[in-house]
Amino acid sequence: MVAIDESWNSNDSPWWAKMRRASRHIEEVRKLVDDMESGSYWWIEEEEGRHENESAYRLRLKESVPAELATAVGDAVHNMRSALDSVAYELARKYKGGTLDNSMERAAVFPICEEPESFDRFFAKSPRKNMYGPQEKLALRSVQPFSLIEEAESYGAQVSRTYENELKKDELFRLNRLSNIDKHRRLPILGWFPETVSWSDASSRDDFQGNFKWIPGGSEFFDGSIVGYLSYYGDMDQRPKVSVFHSMKLFFADDTVLGGDIEVCLDRWHQKITEWILPRIFIVAAGNQPPMMIG
Repeated sequence: MVAIDESWNSNDSPWWAKMRRASRHIEEVRKLVDDMESGSYWWIEEEEGRHENESAYRLRLKESVPAELATAVGDAVHNMRSALDSVAYELARKYKGGTLDNSMERAAVFPICEEPESFDRFFAKSPRKNMYGPQEKLALRSVQPFSLIEEAESYGAQVSRTYENELKKDELFRLNRLSNIDKHRRLPILGWFPETVSWSDASSRDDFQGNFKWIPGGSEFFDGSIVGYLSYYGDMDQRPKVSVFHSMKLFFADDTVLGGDIEVCLDRWHQKITEWILPRIFIVAAGNQPPMMIG
């Protein structure tokens, strides 16, 4: 059993309070998204395709994504990102004996770095270089986008993944990217993508499904976008009448992983921080090596 400073687990700590607040915002997002995805905000129009045995399906939106949803998303993202900064602040405060001057308080920011070199540069600048000890730096290093690759290589494992590719998929990097966009530029752009497409035929012919092929229309979908094409490859004289069914999901257009369901992304980021990022930091800050598993 790994012993840690129990103050990290206090319900009154700013990081856990902010993660709870993020949960409430995620629930608000879930309710708004469920309403929009139910079909009250969008419909699909069928039209002639690119050739005579093909139909095209165009997305139509009743209205744009409401600002209330984008701001609720931003609130959830900010609380999760802010929880991390609170942990970085507390690591520095504990190391410095409970007191930070104004310049140190401003410099107490949670780093999210692509590779080990940029992480080292982050802590080489004053006053940050004197704010954290070796164990505090290791605690923050152990949850960086590059950390698992670096640790695997330290054990002699051959790793085919690269720091650059890991960064684009990393939950903290994606969270930080959306937080910065919302704080410094604009509301996050929320787009649509087709979750599922299916079709049916009243005649129930055995070869029905094999005679049709669905061709996606693209990777980003807004009002007027072609969702996709349904092409028929059978006998044109016996082409069956089909009914096509669509379900649409909202995604983060600003994300580095396109097509990520909003609710799924927020839930995954929240889970990653609460079940992996924060516990791993606390364990390492207590003087332990980064654990491979957390139970």
